[in-house]
Amino acid sequence: MLAREPPVLWKKLDEEDQRIGLPRKTFTRLYRASVSPESLVSFQKVAEFYQEHRGEINALSSDPVVGPVVELLIGEEARIGERRESVKRHLVYRWFSFRRQHRSARRQVMFGLFEAGGSTIAELRQPGAKPPGAPKRLSVPVREELLATLRPGDLCVTRHDDALSNLFLPGFWPHATLYLGSVEERAELDVAVSPEKEAWAAGPFRFLESRKDGVRFRPAEETLAVDACVVLRPPLEKADLARAIARAMEQEGKLDDFLFDFRSSDRLACTEVIYREFHGIGLVAFRLKEVSGRKCLPAEDLLDQALACGFTIRATTGLEGDSVLFGAAAERVFRATR
Repeated sequence: MLAREPPVLWKKLDEEDQRIGLPRKTFTRLYRASVSPESLVSFQKVAEFYQEHRGEINALSSDPVVGPVVELLIGEEARIGERRESVKRHLVYRWFSFRRQHRSARRQVMFGLFEAGGSTIAELRQPGAKPPGAPKRLSVPVREELLATLRPGDLCVTRHDDALSNLFLPGFWPHATLYLGSVEERAELDVAVSPEKEAWAAGPFRFLESRKDGVRFRPAEETLAVDACVVLRPPLEKADLARAIARAMEQEGKLDDFLFDFRSSDRLACTEVIYREFHGIGLVAFRLKEVSGRKCLPAEDLLDQALACGFTIRATTGLEGDSVLFGAAAERVFRATR
């Protein structure tokens, strides 16, 4: 049971894969079925049949059809019919199941606490940070100008000046989102995703973003209702960029990860969407950072590592006047926030 030794391997095998219709805990269900009393009784009957007809079965080892199966049986002969081994496997599973249930209950309690706290904090604003009712610094004209410069796959890292969550997150830039582009732009890149995902990402939905309500396709007026934004462009060729965007779009519909634990992909924090989109494609590679005992990637570290991987600063807004800055000016005001 190689998967039982490093728990993270078992978790990965148990994760859901929407692309191929694999539900959560498939590996655990297969393990449980293989050591259930019913399965063990059936296996024992088969083992007894093999021992009774062993000579006849082994004589078929040269048969072109069943020969490979017979070779497998001969290789496992030492374990066939071993009652103690069957009982041991069942007891090992029962102990594993007991421990897993306790870990799962603890995780659910912790996640519930973080979810309640995170949802509350997401709605709160720092008193005095901005005048009550003050609009976001990205006005509609600025937002439209910024949108005109974006390309599919661009990484947008944003900031709300008065968000209470800024007090708990490192640095100036706390949040990340991905620009998907229009249906037509993705078609030009040959982005291949399921028809369901492509239909949901049509119309005004140009961004993929994880918030407290989960990973969703979102319109610009929702994602860009912020005070500041920096745009980074990935250093990927067309085929790699299409693969990265498709990989990200398949994450839509997952829940937000209030625990910021990147070891599991069933729930995704905002930066984890970006991490799972780009990591390992082309020359892009991110290193996770241990924070409070969990492997994750804060937005500030994401920015630093993205630039080190070849991402380029394309634009900034909300940092110097009511305008979008490009080129050297954009890089200058961005560097001032570091």
